[in-house]
Amino acid sequence: AEGIVTGFGGQSDDGHFTVSAGSTCRLYHRECSGKYRRILFDDRDIAAISFREKNEIISITHAGILLECSLTNHEDSMSPFEKQLVRREKLGTVNKVLHATFSHRAHQVAVVTSPDLVQLFAVRTAQELGQITFGFDVDKCCFDETGESLALVGTERIVVWDTSSRSLRLDHRTSTASVSCTTLSGDGETLITGTHSGVVNVWSTQTLSCVATFHHHEALVSAVEYLRSGGGFLSASFDGTVRAHDMHRLRVFRTFTASFNSRFNRVTVDASGELVCASTLDTFQIMMWSFTTGKLLEVLS
Repeated sequence: AEGIVTGFGGQSDDGHFTVSAGSTCRLYHRECSGKYRRILFDDRDIAAISFREKNEIISITHAGILLECSLTNHEDSMSPFEKQLVRREKLGTVNKVLHATFSHRAHQVAVVTSPDLVQLFAVRTAQELGQITFGFDVDKCCFDETGESLALVGTERIVVWDTSSRSLRLDHRTSTASVSCTTLSGDGETLITGTHSGVVNVWSTQTLSCVATFHHHEALVSAVEYLRSGGGFLSASFDGTVRAHDMHRLRVFRTFTASFNSRFNRVTVDASGELVCASTLDTFQIMMWSFTTGKLLEVLS
């Protein structure tokens, strides 16, 4: 692969998924055999990308341009998809996007337009819904599944913003190991953070407290992903493992590894909960495992 994977951009109902890597975006097309084929989808400077409907992909560039594409499936041709740009629209007065994230099905997009400023937009209308300024540099952001909560993480601060009431649900300062990654539960009530020291913390956004801590990784935790089935999450690490955690029994119940040493930097699970994918920093590949058995099924380049 040409470039480090910087994010998994959602999945279609047919099992296709998008990946942003370097300055490009790729679509991994799931064929009838169950194998995946990589297609270069876009070579623009994409900040974030997501599936909106079955064959609709929405993305935003670092220049603040919303791009909407439709896909036409041609299973019997050499190129399985025909891509058509159906919309190109400037996002308000935004000229520079540092970080961005879409809500589920891309109804909203949150963009970090300066180190401490976050703006919220409706995707269909490109209308600004609100903005908030923080006293720290925002490094990462993510929505819960409802789109009503937005987590924002800096080196020594964690904030959860209620996008409906425009109020803070959680505002925590941490002076210990700095936060390296974060994810929200589907209902926004639980926040999971990974740290540079290999520790994973589980936070309640209701009580504003840390309710569980996991110490299983031996290096930086690079990505965390909440399991849609509830009660668990995945964590990827530079120690060469992806681990599945049970938040009720406070234990790791499955560990995913590759056949060679590699630092994992991103992780995701498909909508059915059957497949786990993680990208590597060293070989620029994507590993795909069975969630049930832990077996490595495919290596994508």
